[in-house]
Amino acid sequence: NCEFFEKELKCIAEETTDRSPPVITDCDVKDVGTTEDIPSTHSSSGGVASGCTIDEPVPEFESFAVKLETNEDSECRLSTEIGFEFEDGQNIDRAPSINHYYIYSLFETSDGSNSNCKAGQSCNLYIKCVDRWGNVAQRDYRLRFNVAEGVDVDPPFVYSTIVKSGTKVMAGVTSIDFQMYVHDKTGVKECRWSDEDKEVGLMENLFECGKQYIADEGGYLCETKLTGIDESSETTFYFRCKDSSPQSNSNSESVAFSFISSTPLTHKVIALPREGGRGLKPRQELHLTTDQNAECLYTLDSKDPERFDVTGELDHQHVLELKDGQHKLIVECTDEAGNQIKEERSFSVEEDTRGPVIIRMYTEVGINGGRNLVLITDEPARCRYSNEKAAFTFDEESDLIQPMIPQDGLSKEHLAVLNPGSAYHVLCKDANNIAGRITTIFP
Repeated sequence: NCEFFEKELKCIAEETTDRSPPVITDCDVKDVGTTEDIPSTHSSSGGVASGCTIDEPVPEFESFAVKLETNEDSECRLSTEIGFEFEDGQNIDRAPSINHYYIYSLFETSDGSNSNCKAGQSCNLYIKCVDRWGNVAQRDYRLRFNVAEGVDVDPPFVYSTIVKSGTKVMAGVTSIDFQMYVHDKTGVKECRWSDEDKEVGLMENLFECGKQYIADEGGYLCETKLTGIDESSETTFYFRCKDSSPQSNSNSESVAFSFISSTPLTHKVIALPREGGRGLKPRQELHLTTDQNAECLYTLDSKDPERFDVTGELDHQHVLELKDGQHKLIVECTDEAGNQIKEERSFSVEEDTRGPVIIRMYTEVGINGGRNLVLITDEPARCRYSNEKAAFTFDEESDLIQPMIPQDGLSKEHLAVLNPGSAYHVLCKDANNIAGRITTIFP
């Protein structure tokens, strides 16, 4: 345990003589739906009577929130078992505090605290708290209440869907497996769907809904196959449900859910290893463009897929540093709708002993109206030139030797101001510091 000091920007250990566990000093109960107070009594008399008693029966279809106050910052846990070990309890706090909140519903708790609670019966939950020094209350604090029978008047509602409305679907897809979680306190009798907004009894298609309430998801799982997705526009479906109560409560309004069609993903290869290439250099550039934002991955020699260093939009780039030998490369790019493109290459790599080669040259008009000499190399490189010296080394220092643009970093395109009538003796070096031969150019 320590105290954080902003000036020193560090946490300094604290000494303590505190050996007293935290004490729950008060409780307050409210109806979740109405936020009205529910009468309750706090007692600290000791023994099994120490705790919070809700004075009125709680209807089985309503939820209530309990606020507990402690005399110091602490963390509290809950269990259905009296005398439980603190580590085995259900945590009801996000962080240590003097205020602790717990929401209870007979149909919605995911911690098992409703397992022994039935309509017409009394329920007991037990709470323990620990302070920042590790002092744990040895005596449980009991939360006691009665559950009264009630009437469910609420229709089911769609709590969540596996995908969001407005999701794009792959090009050419006309049907899709669909899942949603439907919340209801008595269970879901049926859910239906249609491509038109109409009453539930008139909807043509059924969901298959489970009978088990999944607390972590907030409802019952309902599944179906949605068909009739338009391949060229947005398609809207409508959902309605009935619950399992004697009243068979149903939705008076539909839930609208849409899918948006997409077009196939297309791409252009800027740079990839040559298929069947032999003796390629260890440094290989991967560069593609796509017509839609996409994520690109590469798989090298059957290893796990890796993400490009630059990807997620229209331009995708990565550089591989490869060992000698045979290699197999698979590149896959996927857009948000799931459309994919794929490129495969098999090739071999040998140790880099050859420097860059100038494969193209031309002149162009410069910004200031003069002309520039432009050279293209077969691999990313840095280049230097001289109009005077026909023989020099790349790292030689001389006023007669000038760097080509760009001066910093590697590029396949290199530029120098054109001096008419002058010869250009050019030497380039690649990423592995391998220099090529001096090339003499007479523009």
